[in-house]
Amino acid sequence: MKKDKYFTGFSKQELNKGLTSLRDELLNNDAPDWLYDLLDKAITSFKANEFSYDGATFVPERSKETIFEVAAFIHDYLNSKGIVSYKADSLMFRIMRLLNYNRKHFIYRWLFTRLTFLNIIRHKIKGTYKGKFAIELY
Repeated sequence: MKKDKYFTGFSKQELNKGLTSLRDELLNNDAPDWLYDLLDKAITSFKANEFSYDGATFVPERSKETIFEVAAFIHDYLNSKGIVSYKADSLMFRIMRLLNYNRKHFIYRWLFTRLTFLNIIRHKIKGTYKGKFAIELY
C-alpha cells in the first residue's frame, strides 16, 4: 500500500479495512467519549480530502494489516490543521497509552518526536502554523 494519500487515493478495500480498524481500536480498548469525538472529526476531515494520511511516519505501524491506526491518524489530522507542537505529540502518546500500544511503538515515536521543531519550522514557513489546540477539538 502506497503511503501519503488522500481519501480518494485509497481503494474501497483499503478504506473499509482501515476505517474499521480505527473503530475497532477504540472499541477493543474501552476508549473515552472524547477520543471517539476527536476521531469522528478527523475521519470527516479525511473523507473531505482535507488531509493526506501516511500512517505512522518513519516508524512501524501498530498493525501489519493496515496503516490506519488511531494515534497516527489523529496526529496527522492535527498536523494538517497546523496544530504542530510538543503538546500534539503528548496527545498522541496519551492516545497510545489509552489504547494499549506496546513499548516498542512508544520508543520509536518518542525518538522521532524529538524532531518536531523541524515540522514547526516547516509550518511557519508555509504560513500554516497554529501551534495551539483549537478549542473546538475538545
